[in-house]
Amino acid sequence: MAPIAPEDVDDFDFPLVEASSSSAIPGSSLPHPMASGSVPPNMADLASMFSGMMGGSSGMGMMPQEKREPDRTRWKNWETIYPIYLDAKVPYKTGGRRVSLKYSLRWPLAHHIQQVCSQIGFPAQLENDKTHPSDWQNPGRVKVLIKKGGKPTVRSIKDKYTLLCRLGTLLRPLESKRLNLPPPTIDDRISGPLPLISLRLPYNSPAVSHGVLEAADSQAPEITTDEIPSNDSNSKSIESKKTNKTSAQKPSSKPPGSSKKKKGRK
Repeated sequence: MAPIAPEDVDDFDFPLVEASSSSAIPGSSLPHPMASGSVPPNMADLASMFSGMMGGSSGMGMMPQEKREPDRTRWKNWETIYPIYLDAKVPYKTGGRRVSLKYSLRWPLAHHIQQVCSQIGFPAQLENDKTHPSDWQNPGRVKVLIKKGGKPTVRSIKDKYTLLCRLGTLLRPLESKRLNLPPPTIDDRISGPLPLISLRLPYNSPAVSHGVLEAADSQAPEITTDEIPSNDSNSKSIESKKTNKTSAQKPSSKPPGSSKKKKGRK
């Protein structure tokens, strides 16, 4: 499959909606990349890494402890990866997803993407305060140095599309374990039981801060008794329809064919 060219949206800088003081917290610390061309970590290593990130009941991973403004000039020109690029819930290409369904995730999170990029061997920086214009509920993006001096940072991954496919391959089994759900398929990519909001969205999501999705999860629309018409009103409407139909179909007092006879006499 041919690589997908980066879109202009990579260069957008959309700040988050300031819902709380936590939404302005910058990204995590710089990663510790492995040597160039090293072998990607096995599933046991990744599972061990995510078990630490899932500590506690919130499942939201580690949160930054310091408020500081990082020097973004170092990674400004690195490739950009948004969670929506791996999101199975949006259409392929036209909706923002850049990989086929077999590499996609139900609820991708930026800090998971950054962790796996670092484990593979890429210098990767998490920017919690940036968001994709079509995915305001899921803030965060990852800046990745895929090529340095025109050469791939990791020899087995030569472009952005290959990295996205590798991320999906490594994250799918871990997400299934974290959410206790099977990987998405073409039949249920947007259906199935809804995980806890703390598992499917980051802690600094405007939806979490305002309780938008939490309220939607707990309150389903119900039909009240006032919206259901009573039996009396139904019977009256039925009787009126019958009366109108009877009057419209009332037979004429003139015998059939009388008009034709008059025409013949003339």
